[in-house]
Amino acid sequence: MMSVKLTTVLFFVALTFVPVCFADEADDTREKGIAALKESQTNPRAIVEAARLFVKAGELYAAAGNEEKNVEMNSFLYWCKKKMTMADIEAFTKGGEAAVTTKLAAVEKLAPKIDEAQTYYDRAEQFANKNPSEHLLIAVRFYEVADRFKGSDASLKAQDRSLKEMLMEKTAGPKAVAPPAPVAVADVAPVTVGSRPIPTADEVKLAEKLIKDLFKDEYSKTDAPGQVALVQ
Repeated sequence: MMSVKLTTVLFFVALTFVPVCFADEADDTREKGIAALKESQTNPRAIVEAARLFVKAGELYAAAGNEEKNVEMNSFLYWCKKKMTMADIEAFTKGGEAAVTTKLAAVEKLAPKIDEAQTYYDRAEQFANKNPSEHLLIAVRFYEVADRFKGSDASLKAQDRSLKEMLMEKTAGPKAVAPPAPVAVADVAPVTVGSRPIPTADEVKLAEKLIKDLFKDEYSKTDAPGQVALVQ
């Protein structure tokens, strides 16, 4: 009888303890993945390690029953897949990590219905509200919405938001040199086109990069029908 009671107690302890262990390991793996993702901005090869870590973190979050974090990992993986080369993908297969390749393909091929666009957008917005200083990660979350639902209102809003967060990421951080003393100048209204200010050179450059990322497949088609589709 005592043995049965002890076994029952241990069983329920395991039910409580195991998910906590998975969650702790998942959080640690997530942080390492994010560090690799950020490193990939200057070292493109780091995107491979980021993908590997996000796949592992997603599995751990799923085991812990944390669907919100699992969805987050999928969003980060969507970005990784878009940034990786065929050589990067093949490296997983050759290294005996076919599961990573399979997961990346599954995330990219997921085809949500157009009426789910607002749900995806809201998730990205919730992430942004919880992590207001993580401009790169916010941009990544909105990039997924923009790319998955091209042509929808949510996609257009997400493109704009992703671009703004990228710009904020680029300009964030302490300045190396103290700013010069202010010089009094006459008030001049910013030059505008319609109701919006003319974008800076950096804004134009980032916008072009975002558009080429979003429409990479369309840009690759150089025949006449392909060019027409790109313009549309």
